Amino acid sequence: MSMNKKLHFTMYFYLLSTAIRDTIEYCLTDKDKFDVDSYNVRKTVINNALVENSQFFNFCKNNGEVGEKIMKQISDLKDLVYGNEPKFIRINKDNLEIDHSLNNKVLDLICPLHFSCRNMTIAHYKGLDDEDKSLEYEQLIMLESKYFVLISELVLGKLIFIDRFNAFNESMKNNKGQENVESNFIVSEMTKLAGIHNWIRDNEAKEVKEYEATEVFFTHGFKVSSGEMKPAEGKTIFTELLDDVRQIGMTLSPIEVEYHNLHNKLWKELTDYEEELKKAKHN
Repeated sequence: MSMNKKLHFTMYFYLLSTAIRDTIEYCLTDKDKFDVDSYNVRKTVINNALVENSQFFNFCKNNGEVGEKIMKQISDLKDLVYGNEPKFIRINKDNLEIDHSLNNKVLDLICPLHFSCRNMTIAHYKGLDDEDKSLEYEQLIMLESKYFVLISELVLGKLIFIDRFNAFNESMKNNKGQENVESNFIVSEMTKLAGIHNWIRDNEAKEVKEYEATEVFFTHGFKVSSGEMKPAEGKTIFTELLDDVRQIGMTLSPIEVEYHNLHNKLWKELTDYEEELKKAKHN
């Protein structure tokens, strides 16, 4: 790829979308160690987007009600996750403490925001002259969308079929198999998470052929967890659901490797270009 001024400008929206996307990591309840430096980088990117006259700010300002809605979403995400006193995250020495009761609120913001930033990236790229375009960057945008869809599905699969389903069964067990306020609340959470899964399916997953494989395991997981389908012979409900989540992870794995390899290559070219700009400015 030959980096140039116009392509460099366009990559701003791509990098913002990755900061939004990677926020999904904090929704994982089976992870207890997070990198504080990575958090601070994402915080800087998202806070800078809200600064007056930033590229994101100006885009929203020039796009009426749609722009206002997107600006409100990223402001809410900042307040929840990256503000001065965020409700979702607290830095404790060299780790992050997460309030997972707010997972659904955070996911509700991440998914449409990422979709909007992806569309901004594509729109700005399509507006470039042919000589400023890059086939590698086009491939990067495509791979990033695939990666987001599949990583989202993996996180949602873990939350619905492992975390929340186990919590539901524990609640029922503690109440002698009877529905109760806690179990009903957990079902409500699972329903909302399923709604986020459906949103991804109906919006960002349309052009991701690998998504079809994950949808098979999601459909199976929903049927097993609801009791509509019995687990295979020799398996329990829990092992069956765990297998579904593992299969989603296996679908993600090769896309994740391909995406990160290309991202790292283009990231180096981007940083080299910016270094040359700095040198030229000082000469």
